[in-house]
Amino acid sequence: MVPVTSLITFFQKLVGWTLLALSIALVNAGSGLMALYVLLTCVGWTIFLLFPVKYALRWLAKQTGSSKFFLSPTPLEIFPSY
Repeated sequence: MVPVTSLITFFQKLVGWTLLALSIALVNAGSGLMALYVLLTCVGWTIFLLFPVKYALRWLAKQTGSSKFFLSPTPLEIFPSY
């Protein structure tokens, strides 16, 4: 079992890198309309990952019989790398 502090550190790093990538994309946007497009695309991608992908992964875990390992550290480490 992974200690809670390492999971918190993992999520802090994940959020930090995501915000850094978003801020660089917004700074490099040529106009206000392009910055709005980048921001809305990021929001849409986040919503897509939070709902359909989460439910698809949960269904896949139940179908393969690995639902008791669904929140193990391995998927949490692998998923952000995609």
